[in-house]
Amino acid sequence: MVSKEQLMIVGTNCPEYNAINPGFSATIGGKYSESCENCHYWENNRCQIDVFDDVLTSIDQE
Repeated sequence: MVSKEQLMIVGTNCPEYNAINPGFSATIGGKYSESCENCHYWENNRCQIDVFDDVLTSIDQE
């Protein structure tokens, strides 16, 4: 299972991140923070364009 922290880290580092509400910003963990959960491509608890695992792996290797 993916944690909220992983969703925020990937959302912040993903080159494909496409905010649902780009006009809003909030503090980390807020309703409109950069997170996969706030991305157009996140649906049914998974990345619909299959970049989540690649981004998470690239972060882990840094």
